[in-house]
Amino acid sequence: MRYRIGIAGALHIGRNEGTDFSLDNELGDLNKEQEELLKEIANDFINQFDSEEKGWKLGGYDRCDFGWLNDKVFVVGLEPSYQWDRLLAFQFDFENKDTSMVLTGTAFGAYGSDIALKMKYLKDYKRKSKFANFIEKWYDTIKEKML
Repeated sequence: MRYRIGIAGALHIGRNEGTDFSLDNELGDLNKEQEELLKEIANDFINQFDSEEKGWKLGGYDRCDFGWLNDKVFVVGLEPSYQWDRLLAFQFDFENKDTSMVLTGTAFGAYGSDIALKMKYLKDYKRKSKFANFIEKWYDTIKEKML
């Protein structure tokens, strides 16, 4: 996500160094069990939301990024890199499961900027959706192994 070529990288615009990342992939030292868990989560994310056949049409990047928003909120998903790319990120709040949320949106500006963002808490889903099921599936496992 954060790597750019040419002038975008030199000027630090878009998702390059010096910009704010929720999904920075800087998770510190991980043990083997944590690395395997992140691979499983990434594969599940790609299969459900970013694969060409049945995905949520994120652009076919076939990747998933991770990051800590703070000490108690872990983020999984894909941030936009270019204009018209879509955002899909899951925030796992380990203090209160109901305030875990799904962030969706589309980048209207160059290099993934000007994102029209929608946020929805897990407690606001009246029916089980693909998004709510993803949080439910991984919440306890991530909390147990990543904290």
